[in-house]
Amino acid sequence: MKSYFVDACLEKRIKRDFPDFEIKVDKNLHIEEKAINQFLAEKKTIFVRYKKDLIYIPAAKWIPYFVINNEKQKNKYLALIEITKITIKRFNQLNLEDAIKDGLHNKEELIKVIESRYGKMEDKELISLYHLKKII
Repeated sequence: MKSYFVDACLEKRIKRDFPDFEIKVDKNLHIEEKAINQFLAEKKTIFVRYKKDLIYIPAAKWIPYFVINNEKQKNKYLALIEITKITIKRFNQLNLEDAIKDGLHNKEELIKVIESRYGKMEDKELISLYHLKKII
């Protein structure tokens, strides 16, 4: 597990630490309405990002976020969200603290949510956790 502050050198540091992985830079986030509501209610302070053989990182400390509207298939821009740091860890390193920060009650619930979104996960898969602070 490694944690990083979000700054201009983030991509360079992650390439150094994880040379075998491609890096995907998020210029914005598309977040489900339920997750936004949990964040606004201060029940959720992390956002999980994953794709096999990729490491997701934010393009900047502040990035725009959009609410995913599944009914209309249009995403609505809301505001900027602050990402204070990111943590990269193996799937099998997820713990109770991660679950609580994701607005859930236990590690098993977090695993179930991640696997329902991304499919069955191997223990060695790398997960990016964006630590969220506030919205402007």
